[in-house]
Amino acid sequence: MSRSRPGAAVRAGRWGKRAAGFRAGNRQPAGGTAVQTRTLDNLRGEIEFRRKLAEQHVTGRMLLPDYYGKDAHDLILRERMATTLRDLMALQARGVRLAPFVELGAERGQRSLVLVNDLQTDGIAADISFHQLQAAAHFARLFDKPKLPLRLCCDANRLPLRSDAFPFVFCYEFLHHFPELTPVVREIHRILAGGTFFFSEEPYRRPKLVLYRQRQKIYAGSSLRRSKVLRFLSKFFSEEVFDECEHGIVENHAIPPRDWLAALALFVLLAQSVYVYRNDIATRLPVAQPLLANLCGRLGCEVSLNRHLERISIDGSSLQQVGGQTQEGLPTEMALRFTMRNRYDKNQPWPHLSVELKDASGTTVVRKIITPQQYLPPSLADQAFAAGQEVNLLLPVAVTGLQINGFQLDKFFP
Repeated sequence: MSRSRPGAAVRAGRWGKRAAGFRAGNRQPAGGTAVQTRTLDNLRGEIEFRRKLAEQHVTGRMLLPDYYGKDAHDLILRERMATTLRDLMALQARGVRLAPFVELGAERGQRSLVLVNDLQTDGIAADISFHQLQAAAHFARLFDKPKLPLRLCCDANRLPLRSDAFPFVFCYEFLHHFPELTPVVREIHRILAGGTFFFSEEPYRRPKLVLYRQRQKIYAGSSLRRSKVLRFLSKFFSEEVFDECEHGIVENHAIPPRDWLAALALFVLLAQSVYVYRNDIATRLPVAQPLLANLCGRLGCEVSLNRHLERISIDGSSLQQVGGQTQEGLPTEMALRFTMRNRYDKNQPWPHLSVELKDASGTTVVRKIITPQQYLPPSLADQAFAAGQEVNLLLPVAVTGLQINGFQLDKFFP
């Protein structure tokens, strides 16, 4: 993408929930190459499949006999909601802003229900299936989560959402339903407003030797009654069969790690750019400075404004004794007055000062380094040196046993 934004991050949750061969239209060999196209027939098949799922899981009518029934599905949803709450509370504890959010592949909105009810946020549950989204009202009542997210029926390849609008986008078991990752990841990056993209439970290509094709679908009762060991081993030696593929849904379980890295490189490159140019960003976009400081706090770096020492001037400086004649053995109190101006058109850090006091021969007898916290009044100490700002300053100086006849005042950045 031509546009980049500071602070965007990507977080991956659990990978490899299942890895198997897939079929889209014509049957693909297990562990084969990724699906290259997604046709209108694929979309129609997915919409029809998810319509049947919605009816089966709301009414109990078994339209897909080899898929989970209503009661079993309700238990699965409870587990998924509990997992979602743990995941998102962990993100929240790390300072991730969760609202307003967009959930992609939201299905019947069970995870979005957790966000808007348990975490008191607002956002959008987006899915290509109108019937699944419509079923969210049923599950909201079932799980006693009365508040519903805004539900949006759309294609994730062309999200009808504004750019730079959401700080948090997330999905579970979603990205592998696309023949190519990059286009949908670009859409996610487009709508993110310097925030976080969290994804979880996605498969990737694993080594496997296909010796046979399973006769029973993976969610059929006979398959689920097999031991966990047999089910695990069968993933590496057989091609699995499931209802989604019979409806033409893309099940891209053979995504190689290099494709994941290529698709997510947009976020990685952005993060690298933010790290390298953090000071330029803070200078040109002051509102981003707190966010950058927070990120650097985690990475062990520092954020400061760009420095142009030559554009800072010190004028009208004078050193005068305060009060009358100093008694012998007591310090001489003096006041160094000067005017400092930032002639740069952007904010800058305050410089350090070097003060040299000289005797009658011009020899330096005292040299002091003064930090901004020492010479600035409290009202300015925590602020940047604003563009065009001019300040009149007074710095107390005390010397003992010395006759001061001159001084030199310089500025520098450490």
